[in-house]
Amino acid sequence: MIYMASREDILTNKIFLCAVLPLVKTIAMDDPKLAKKFEHAHAVIQVSAKDPDAPDGKFSTHFVVNSGEWLVHTCLTEDPDIELQFKSMEALNDFFKGNITPAGIPKIKGLKKAPV
Repeated sequence: MIYMASREDILTNKIFLCAVLPLVKTIAMDDPKLAKKFEHAHAVIQVSAKDPDAPDGKFSTHFVVNSGEWLVHTCLTEDPDIELQFKSMEALNDFFKGNITPAGIPKIKGLKKAPV
């Protein structure tokens, strides 16, 4: 059985990926202690949710970090250095709403090859 996301799930997912997650850039650049940790970093970090109805099979937001400067892209990148991939948009929504279950933890890809 294929689960179709509800309109509420889709809109909630868009809010998290397009409005909430981009705030990470502001936090990372404005907090001096956090900014210092990224001042020499070069990485592409992606948060995604698998969805069979998405053009590329998932919806995502990714960050390009270059020497402390963060760029936000509300689209998929093919080869991120690190990716937090949720099994569905519902799992991503639940996670960011605080409804965290073992089944809702994202798969973390690329952590071993993370650039410094």
